[in-house]
Amino acid sequence: MNVQEYDIQNLDCASCAGKLEAEINSLPEVQRANLDFVNRRLTVQYNSAIDQPLQKLNGIAATIEPGVTITLSGAEASVKRNTTLWLVLGGSLVLMTGSLLAPSVLKPWLGLAAWLLAGHRVLVNAGKSLLSKQLFSEQLLMSIATIGAVILGEYVEAAAVMVLYEFGQWLESRALEHSRRSIRGMLSLKLDKAHLKTTAGVVETRLGEVPVGATIIVNPGERVPLDGVILKGESTVDTSTLTGEAEPLYVNPGAEIFAGFLNHSGRLEIKVTSSEAESTVTRILNLIENAGTRKSQQEKFITRFARIYTPVVVGIAILVFLIPTILG
Repeated sequence: MNVQEYDIQNLDCASCAGKLEAEINSLPEVQRANLDFVNRRLTVQYNSAIDQPLQKLNGIAATIEPGVTITLSGAEASVKRNTTLWLVLGGSLVLMTGSLLAPSVLKPWLGLAAWLLAGHRVLVNAGKSLLSKQLFSEQLLMSIATIGAVILGEYVEAAAVMVLYEFGQWLESRALEHSRRSIRGMLSLKLDKAHLKTTAGVVETRLGEVPVGATIIVNPGERVPLDGVILKGESTVDTSTLTGEAEPLYVNPGAEIFAGFLNHSGRLEIKVTSSEAESTVTRILNLIENAGTRKSQQEKFITRFARIYTPVVVGIAILVFLIPTILG
């Protein structure tokens, strides 16, 4: 049995991540696959040898979300993509400006060049979407819209749409990366061990091995590892990471205290009231990590509505173009 970890580049769609994980799990050579959307990490447990696993994984990724790549080491690819993006957008803006200022004979050629430069990635991904039978993907719809503008001779407008689309994708990627950093910061609240009080003294114990009802020790400057009730000691604790409240909270024997709180001044003895899996920090982190893959009723309705609405609107647009052309 072989376990392999992969990095995923350019995956900014939580629902696509769920589809990708499901498709990989359906491979006969795969026993189990887990895709961590937050950290963009894919862990695959193979039950048998597989030829060219990266090629197969990237083939699946291309059918679900064109542009996504799976690599064994992908830190450099993301940086290269950002650098290339700014070069492309900068070059497109230069060509667009030149199209507006150039003699009339050069205007269409500069505008067309700007459109192709800004939209080449979208156009290529649209072609891949067609080959994978995704007829109404985002890239394909963008391509149809800008090709229409090109046919009408509005080259600069077509290029501007592509530039704005790529810039919007970059902003979305930045926002997601910021969210990922925040979530990774939250992960630091979850400790691995606790000071378990036993008849033999205080013993460093993994949280999963601390039973409910046991007594743990939290020293000044340490985070509370598990939910519980204070048996002995008094202190002030920082609850801001969980509640957002900046004012330190005074606690004493009998007070309830939660995992993730930061103990400021006093030594506390705490009776554990919940296991690691049921602690406040664990439940919050699970909610955050799974939020992107769970759709609300409104999102489900919009998805169902889009399956009908998008083809109808595209069909109407085609008719609006064809009917006047046919009738002359």
